[in-house]
Amino acid sequence: MATAFKAETPVTPLVTSADQLPDLYAMVGKGRCMEPEVMDGTCLAFDKHEEPVSGDTVILWFRPEFAKEDGTQCMYKRLVALPPVSLPFKLAPTSNCVPVVTVEMLNPPRRFNFPVTELLAVHKCIGPAEPKGNGVAALRRKKEVLA
Repeated sequence: MATAFKAETPVTPLVTSADQLPDLYAMVGKGRCMEPEVMDGTCLAFDKHEEPVSGDTVILWFRPEFAKEDGTQCMYKRLVALPPVSLPFKLAPTSNCVPVVTVEMLNPPRRFNFPVTELLAVHKCIGPAEPKGNGVAALRRKKEVLA
């Protein structure tokens, strides 16, 4: 059985808090950076309450002031390392050490480090979704193999 949830593509206006996003949402991936695992134009489902671990595909939500010039505020990549901090992160006045989130893309292979001070949230991808129109998408569940 499929789970329906709101497809949030594009997000306008800019997201200023992860609380603005539904618990489950879908985004259409753009670009070939995660091929062959995620093809350009694939709709992906995200759960903001599932804890991502290294190796998971995640979506990074940037604070509005760190959005790209074209207004893009999020990107999906494979998680390498996520520090044990709460997002959004607030740097202590006496600290000069900022933890980073490390992610990677596959095509071509490359790693990126983003200071947690630039991020609103990191949400786990729970699988592909199928757009159903009118802002709705359905989660595609993998068939269970019973022994």
